[in-house]
Amino acid sequence: MFSTAKCQRCSGILKVQSDAYGTFFTCVTCSFEFEAKCPHCATESILVRPGLRGLSVSCKNCGCVNGMLASEVCAKVEAEMMPA
Repeated sequence: MFSTAKCQRCSGILKVQSDAYGTFFTCVTCSFEFEAKCPHCATESILVRPGLRGLSVSCKNCGCVNGMLASEVCAKVEAEMMPA
């Protein structure tokens, strides 16, 4: 799966890859690789797996999925702020 983000080194196209050790990005242009980190909790806990509508991207640590990873508010923080 290709990402809409750009490579940190050359602004090339990034390919999302996942293996037994985790999820990472690889640049198609310069082959630079870096770990995929959650923007909210800054851990390398991103999980990519097949979903009903393509691939599902989620954070194992805070529970954010797909579009939530692009929002400023973390799903875990949002849940804690809701009244009981």
